[in-house]
Amino acid sequence: MRALEFDNPVLKGTFDEYFFHLKELEEKIGRMNEKIEEIALRDSYREPVAKLKCLKGIETLTALSMVVEVGDFRRFTKAEEFMSFLGLVPSENSSGDKRRQGGITKAGTSHLRRLLVEAGITDSTGEWASAWWCGEEDRLFVLCRMRTRQANG
Repeated sequence: MRALEFDNPVLKGTFDEYFFHLKELEEKIGRMNEKIEEIALRDSYREPVAKLKCLKGIETLTALSMVVEVGDFRRFTKAEEFMSFLGLVPSENSSGDKRRQGGITKAGTSHLRRLLVEAGITDSTGEWASAWWCGEEDRLFVLCRMRTRQANG
């Protein structure tokens, strides 16, 4: 991108400002990724993070987020309980003999659900999924996730 040339000095100045800002953000993301990796290596997180990273599509950020938000996984005796905690079970509106199931309940933590959906998309496509659907508050998490995946090749 640095090789781009502009005839108009105003365009050149605008481009340079955006480019400089992009470089600052990349450096900040790098520092944040280093901190995330450092936290994941602490004694209280090392083993559970390593176990979760054995799953396809799960890298350090997602694993650490799961460990921090879920706490003790042993409290879930069945997969259905964990899915319910995440809000990944279908809603139901039943009466008498009629049974109607709807979309997922979304009752759990939206951040963790979003990370797991992203991990699933990443695993199924073999590439990092586009973040166009994420809310503004999640962009930082998405950027951290993207950088983690790039660093791990």
